[in-house]
Amino acid sequence: MVSSGDSREDVTNPYLRFLNEDQCRKVHETTLDLLEKTGVWMDEPECLEMLRAAGARVLDAPSKDGSGFARRVQFPSYLVEEAIRSAPERVTIYNRHGDVSMVLEDRASYFGFFGDDVDFIDPYTNTRRKMVFDDIEKHTILLEGSR
Repeated sequence: MVSSGDSREDVTNPYLRFLNEDQCRKVHETTLDLLEKTGVWMDEPECLEMLRAAGARVLDAPSKDGSGFARRVQFPSYLVEEAIRSAPERVTIYNRHGDVSMVLEDRASYFGFFGDDVDFIDPYTNTRRKMVFDDIEKHTILLEGSR
């Protein structure tokens, strides 16, 4: 839904919202439950030690491909909640020249192209196909020129 508040900010800075507060709360609670009970697969030793030291549970489990053991990390909900509370309210992203490129905060949104899309809708033929280097080059020129 588009914001329908009466404040001036809502009129000049509308936003699209797909979930209401109750739905957002349910998604958050379900995510906490999944991270605590199921966890995620991880095999980076330094990350595993950092997470273990922070209070996450690190479990050995057979690897998915049967080649040995992988690590499953389960995150207690208090650990996730603390990470959310300690996250900065804003993050400044700089371009390769050291200039501010974007500030991630509030409802700011940005469009970008990362070149890692598997599929691509060709704007000339309107067909779905695999992205090639030439596409990445054209997108980069387009985005650089739009600044």
